[in-house]
Amino acid sequence: MAFIFNQNSQCNIYFSSKEKSWVKLAIKDLAKDIEKVCCKPSFCDDVSRAQIVVATVGVVDLTLFDLPQMNNEQQYYVKVSDKQIVIVGNDDMGTMWGIYTFCERCLGISPQYLFDGSEIVCNVSFALQNCEITDFPKTKFRGWFINDEDLLGGYKWKGERDIDYHFYKRVISPSMMENIVETALRFKVNLIIPSTLIDICNPVEENIVKIVAKRGLFVSQHHIEPLGVSHFGMKTFLHQNGFDEEISFVTNRQGMIATWEHYAQRWAKYPRIFWQLGLRGAGDMPVWESDKNVGATDEERGALISNAIQTQYDIIKKYTKGNVYSSMTVWMENANLLEKGVLTVPQDTTLVFADIGASQMFGEDFFALSRQANKRYGVYYHAGYWNVGPHLAEGVLPQKMDYCYQLCRQTQVDYYSVLNVGNVKEFL
Repeated sequence: MAFIFNQNSQCNIYFSSKEKSWVKLAIKDLAKDIEKVCCKPSFCDDVSRAQIVVATVGVVDLTLFDLPQMNNEQQYYVKVSDKQIVIVGNDDMGTMWGIYTFCERCLGISPQYLFDGSEIVCNVSFALQNCEITDFPKTKFRGWFINDEDLLGGYKWKGERDIDYHFYKRVISPSMMENIVETALRFKVNLIIPSTLIDICNPVEENIVKIVAKRGLFVSQHHIEPLGVSHFGMKTFLHQNGFDEEISFVTNRQGMIATWEHYAQRWAKYPRIFWQLGLRGAGDMPVWESDKNVGATDEERGALISNAIQTQYDIIKKYTKGNVYSSMTVWMENANLLEKGVLTVPQDTTLVFADIGASQMFGEDFFALSRQANKRYGVYYHAGYWNVGPHLAEGVLPQKMDYCYQLCRQTQVDYYSVLNVGNVKEFL
């Protein structure tokens, strides 16, 4: 037996008006996909008249449906029967993953169709075999970093930014960001770092943050942008607000804290932020390489970075409500200082290991730093890496990526994952 879509018959989708706004946008994607393969559905507010029911546990009374037990975050359940299709999520993200799983596995819509040129055939009728699907992501946070987006900015862009870096001058267009976010959702990605060295005080750059946030994803920042402010943004803020322009947490602590406070307030307006913490020098180097006021011993350096991180964490707590999600990248000097016990971070801050870009394998820090049972760990991994010139590097072999992620699972590095996907298209 099968469920039949037909161009000559009615297809109603039911969902509650109480669903999150981003779930409603995902339901619009569902309707769009159904129209692509067969017919244009309608929406109704009566479950009994609906051929498709989309619902989130706790939002809709689901006692009428025979549902399996769902005990996991972001879990979803899809059931296709002769008369009705039911898509249920244990929470709002679970509902979205159920929708996009149905679109891919039942309707045959490629998750990357917006970028890979997939041709979708519209049929007079379209039959779905009865099935049940339930699953949930094993890693809580799964992100993409849209990094070094020189090809996206050259292809389609909207506005510029005041930054002294040739490949980063243009802000990608809102329509392109919409496509990136929808594609990420179809891959069940729930976190995006939407751009390189983003300045949320620039309206055209803030707009791409808004596009990510409105779809219910977590928004995060480059690992050298604690609280969402880069060295470029900090220098501008210090200059415009009458502070000493030296970026030094030793000699200009007041100015740096004022900058972090200003940016934290801007970022905290959005509902789901995964904050970056840390203290590194300009150009992604150890802080003492660009600030000669920093002490020479590991103890002095560790104490300074620890104090900066705690200050940043306290600022976040000041401007946000509810859970605080934050991370610090374990890279180069941070790994060394952590291993020696002279660098401390808040207990609920996720420690994120990074691969060595040129080899796309993990370095000594990944293996040397012992894991604590009550600590969260994550990974930042390059799908492709480039060093000089336009971003035309080849992607990493999937087998190598699989090997590295298996190492993560075996060593407790499985709470958080961000994949650096560059300009997106070449790595899909």
